[in-house]
Amino acid sequence: MSTFIEELGLDWFGLLLGHSPLASSAAGSLPSSSEVRSRFSGMRGRRLDDALTYCAGLLEREDSRAETIESKAASLIGITGVATGLITGIGGLLLDPTKIGSWLFWPATIIYMLIIVSLMWTIYLSVRVVKVGDYSFTYPSAPDIFNQAGDSLLKVKRERVASLYFSFSRNSLVVNRKATFLIGAQKWFRNAVVLLLLVALILAGSALLFRPLAAVSKSPATIAPLPSTVKQLTNPTPVVPTETSIPVAGLTRTY
Repeated sequence: MSTFIEELGLDWFGLLLGHSPLASSAAGSLPSSSEVRSRFSGMRGRRLDDALTYCAGLLEREDSRAETIESKAASLIGITGVATGLITGIGGLLLDPTKIGSWLFWPATIIYMLIIVSLMWTIYLSVRVVKVGDYSFTYPSAPDIFNQAGDSLLKVKRERVASLYFSFSRNSLVVNRKATFLIGAQKWFRNAVVLLLLVALILAGSALLFRPLAAVSKSPATIAPLPSTVKQLTNPTPVVPTETSIPVAGLTRTY
């Protein structure tokens, strides 16, 4: 059951209760900088050079991964904006029982509200991915170049490789947090798409079932012929005036 809830993204409602799905993404506690230095304290020579190159590559990989995640989140925000405009446009059809039929009105209304909720979660989680100020990345300190100017080359390499590895470990958790938000946004956008397909089926069913019935109910009724007496009243025989002679003294005038 928990897998089904997570697959639908319903576990994100825990944010409203103070329970975040991000708790499962934090893989234990991070090592401190002193612990990392102790791990590299015995390295020297070529092994230390290889570790330095490898840790630099790990840090660059996390930076590239963060850029990819943010780019996908930005694209998802744009697609969600277009989908929101589409849903707003068909809202007039779904919320009018005279156009889709009264028996489809309430299912369509419920699905319409679920689509709105899904798009709201999509936008919220996508914005959390690219929100500035919520994430703190760690990098080797630039002033260390001058602070370690008097140290031996071996000590400088050890400090640098320890700083790179420590930065990679910190940034990896930050990027994983971004990825968790992006996964939640993708799940809710998928829910919105599935619900939108259900709306399309409802509109198709309404066009096939409701409109033929409406056409039959709106067909003109047959008018019975009028009786002959009514016809005589509606079409009376025209009266032709006749000439009448009115005698006047000494004259006869005809009208």
